[in-house]
Amino acid sequence: MKSYKKFVVRIPDTEQDKPIKIGRHDNNFDFLADCVSNQRIRLGSRNPNSLNWIEYNIFSTDGCKVLFDSFEYSILEFFQFVTSNKITNLLVLTRVEKNLILPDAVSFDCEVGVFEDLFPIFPHIRYTSNLKANISESKKLLNNCKNMQLFGGSASKYLSTFFRFKQERALRFKSSLDNTLYFASLPPYQEVFKAKETRPDRLIIALDFNAMFSECMLGDFPSPKHLKYENFLGIDFKKSELKDGFYRAKLIKAKDTLFLVHHPFRYCRSNKSFNFNLKIGDSVEPGSFMFSQIRSKYYCKFRKP
Repeated sequence: MKSYKKFVVRIPDTEQDKPIKIGRHDNNFDFLADCVSNQRIRLGSRNPNSLNWIEYNIFSTDGCKVLFDSFEYSILEFFQFVTSNKITNLLVLTRVEKNLILPDAVSFDCEVGVFEDLFPIFPHIRYTSNLKANISESKKLLNNCKNMQLFGGSASKYLSTFFRFKQERALRFKSSLDNTLYFASLPPYQEVFKAKETRPDRLIIALDFNAMFSECMLGDFPSPKHLKYENFLGIDFKKSELKDGFYRAKLIKAKDTLFLVHHPFRYCRSNKSFNFNLKIGDSVEPGSFMFSQIRSKYYCKFRKP
């Protein structure tokens, strides 16, 4: 297993009134710059019934010769034939076959699909040296996919189109504020703790995965068409009920607690994120982050009033 070193960035000393700014891609991104209007935007989708079945041109190869349409070719002759006849939608059964002819496919600028990648729903697909058997297996499995109406050229294409269409039919519109959520916070991250025991008579390696993915799946999910922008300046949030959402808040004057080292923030520069340690009295201004009444009270324990 590949191990990764943990790098800690030393943030330069900041003035008391100058917080450490954190954005998703860089530290100078203004999350609220686009929150100037709340327009209704019509969602787009495509009816999955409009997808067509793609007729693939199936071939097989062992790295020396190619079997296509009951004729054998050398690899060079095959791609010359394909190029001169403008044959598209080329398909092989396995990745092994594609890797065998990949340099030539690149040289002739020919795109070659792989069945086990396009339709990864069939177990026990194997490459064999019998080229005719590979082609027969591809045709049989493609026929099964056609019977399942997996149109569009791949299983992922059909399924993504199908479910996006259902979502669009249910929502119809979204708020323009939804566009800013891409920049709202860092992607989820996960920490892995490794405990290793090296007694002479045995070797035990334990991996503990620490992540918030499970908790994030609980609770309410925002509706894209019911988003709204509110300004909380001058409001004592401790005495008010905050709804769950994305908030831009300044966390001021860090106390001497474990929060100085163990906090959920990452410092971003040039689309790269880094761990960093806080100092007593530091303030942090995230671009925005998921915030709730419970979480706000939790963070207050580590900040001075």
